[in-house]
Amino acid sequence: MQIQDFEIQWTHIMEEYCLHDKPWAIWANAYLADKFCAEFRTTSRCEGINAFVNKLSRSMYSLLELVQDLELFVQEYRNRKLLFHFRTIYNLPVMTTCLKSIETYTARVYTKEIFCDVRKQIEGIRTINFVIKRRCLNTMVYTFEEYGNPDVHIMALFDRSYGKVDC
Repeated sequence: MQIQDFEIQWTHIMEEYCLHDKPWAIWANAYLADKFCAEFRTTSRCEGINAFVNKLSRSMYSLLELVQDLELFVQEYRNRKLLFHFRTIYNLPVMTTCLKSIETYTARVYTKEIFCDVRKQIEGIRTINFVIKRRCLNTMVYTFEEYGNPDVHIMALFDRSYGKVDC
């Protein structure tokens, strides 16, 4: 979705649901404006927290026990977040694709979970680089090499007379 399209739709939603005076709606728009997320968004954290709070609120805990358990949950959540962040920063995964420079960059930019999804996309790509074009009578000879493996040459021949291509 283009930024302008998003802004138009966001304005319609703000009007339709009367959200102009809601600070979270304005904050969300401003917060996400300059963030690149590669089309990834998640609500699983909120859903997990909501499920836990709903479970606690339906139990037979006293108010004090409820607050203590909630405090422990929040502490554990923050600790896991810090640990995950630490692992993301200091542990680079083993590079396995033929596009090592792109893979290394994405490993540094994204969390491991998102990086694994992006790596699947990288693995699906096989790239070649154009090296040289020569003419031999009526045949054009194109030479390519595999990205990241310059010793492997691929030749494509185009016969102008017959409109035939051979690799």
